[in-house]
Amino acid sequence: MNFDDLHDPDPPRPGSATLAAVAGRARQIRRRRAALVAAGGVLAAVAVVVPVTLVVTSDDAGDRMVPATVPSAPEVSTTLPVTMATLPQTTVPPPTVPEPTPPPPAPSTSTSTTSTTIAPVVRPTVVAERADGDAVSIDANGVETVLYDEFVSPDPSIEGGDAVGVDSIAITADGRQFVALCCEPVAGSWFQVGAEDAVRFGHGLDVSPDGTRLVAAGASFAGVFAPDGSVVASVDLSASALYTQLEHAMWLDDDTLALLAFQDGPQFRLLTADATLSDVDPLGGVVIEALPSPEAAWPVLAGVGDDGSILVSQAAGSGLQYTTSTLQAYDPVTLERRPGSDVTVPEPAIFAWYGDGVLTWIGEDMSLHIGDTVVPGEFSWARPVS
Repeated sequence: MNFDDLHDPDPPRPGSATLAAVAGRARQIRRRRAALVAAGGVLAAVAVVVPVTLVVTSDDAGDRMVPATVPSAPEVSTTLPVTMATLPQTTVPPPTVPEPTPPPPAPSTSTSTTSTTIAPVVRPTVVAERADGDAVSIDANGVETVLYDEFVSPDPSIEGGDAVGVDSIAITADGRQFVALCCEPVAGSWFQVGAEDAVRFGHGLDVSPDGTRLVAAGASFAGVFAPDGSVVASVDLSASALYTQLEHAMWLDDDTLALLAFQDGPQFRLLTADATLSDVDPLGGVVIEALPSPEAAWPVLAGVGDDGSILVSQAAGSGLQYTTSTLQAYDPVTLERRPGSDVTVPEPAIFAWYGDGVLTWIGEDMSLHIGDTVVPGEFSWARPVS
C-alpha cells in the first residue's frame, strides 16, 4: 500500500463530541436565522408573507428554493452491522413453491390446492438525520436508505454561514417520503423524495396520526398539506400587531395542532389550533419561555404524552453544545404546566421526542436510542415512523 500525505489510509476524523457539538450549534443557527433577520429590519425583503401555495420551479438557480445540489437519485447503503433486535422485526419468508401433484381424482373426490406466498414489503420504521447530515430511512431489518445526501456542513464560526441542512423527514401512509431543509430561505423548504423540483415553503414536517396530511411552519405562516403537496389549510400572521414567527407545528390528533411561536420580547408562545388553522390567535395560548436574548437556547415541540400532554424540549447549555434532560408537559386544553406528566430523558440528549409510548433520543455521543434499542451509527435527529 502506498502512503503519502494525500493518501492517508486512516485519515483523522472528528470525535463524537465534536460532531454532536457542531450538529447542535448548526440546528440552533438555522432556527435563529429568521429572527435575527427580523431584528435587522429586513425581513420584508426576504418574504415575511410566504404564499404556501407557491411551488418554485424556475430554471434560474437564483430564484429556486431548492437544495444546493439536487440529488440525482436516492442512494442505498449496505445493511447496518448490528441487528436492531428489539425493533419490530419483519420476516420476509421465501416463496412457497407448489409441489408437483398427480392428476386429480374423480370429481367426487375433493382436491387440495397450494398457493404462493408473496413476500411483504418491509416498511421503514425510523427516519433520521445522520451525523454527516444525510437524511436516511431505516427499515425493520436494519437496512438504511439515503433519501438526501447533499448536506453542506456549516462553519460554526460564521453566524448563519451556509446554515442550510436537513431539518426533518416524514413518511405519509401511502409511502411518500419527504425531506425539509432549514433555513435558507428563512421559511425553510421541503420536497418529496424523487420530485425535488417541486419545492414548497416551511420546515419542521410532521405527519397527522392518520398519515394523510403534513404540517409545516416557517416565517409568519403554517400550512397543512396533502401528500401531493396541495394546500389543505393555511394561516398567515404577518399582519399581527406583535411580531410572530411560527417556529414549529405538531399534530396532537387528527383534528388538532400545537404551534410554537417566537415573538417580540423575545419570548415563545404555545398555541393550539384546529386543523383548519382558522382559529389561530397570535395573542392567545400561553408564554412558556422568556429568553434573555435570541442567542439563548430555543424550545422545540417534542411529542405527545401518554395522557395527551403537549411535550416541549427546552435545551440548556452554552457554546456549541445544547442538551435536554426533561420533556416538559402542558395540558392540551388549558396549556397549563403538568409537571407530573413530564418525560425524563435517561441521559443528557441533543435531541428527544416522545410518541406512541416510545421515547426516542440522541445522546451526547450521537447514539440513537428508540426505547431500549440502540441503533448503530451516529445521528443528530430521528423519529419512528408510525
